[in-house]
Amino acid sequence: KALLEILELEVPARISKVFLVVDEFHMLSESHKTELFDWLLQHQHRLHVLLIANRKDSRDDELLDLLRKQHGEKTEPEGVNRVLLVQTRLGKAQVQTVMEKNNTEHKEEVLLWMHCCRSLF
Repeated sequence: KALLEILELEVPARISKVFLVVDEFHMLSESHKTELFDWLLQHQHRLHVLLIANRKDSRDDELLDLLRKQHGEKTEPEGVNRVLLVQTRLGKAQVQTVMEKNNTEHKEEVLLWMHCCRSLF
C-alpha cells in the first residue's frame, strides 16, 4: 500500500503531462510491480514513464505487453506505439574500446570486475 500512497502523493491525479522516472525498477517486488502497472493503467493518459532496470524478470514482459495493449486500444491511432522497451548492454568490446582510447590501466581487472557484476546481477 505504501507504493500507491507515494504515487498518489507525488503524482496526484490533478496534475497532467507528468514524466515519471522509476529508477531501480528491478528492485521492486513482484507485488509492487503489479501495483505500479495497475496504477499506470489508470493514469497512463496523463503520464510519460521511464522504467530503468539493471535486469528484467520474466513477468516484466507480460506487464509491459498488458500496458501496451491497454494503452494502444484506448488512445493511440493505428501504428502508433508509445509503450516501448529499449534494452541496452554494455559489452566487453565496448569496454575494451573505451579503455584503449583512454589508456586505462588494469584492463584485465576491469574486465574481471565486469564479469563478476554480470554474474551477480
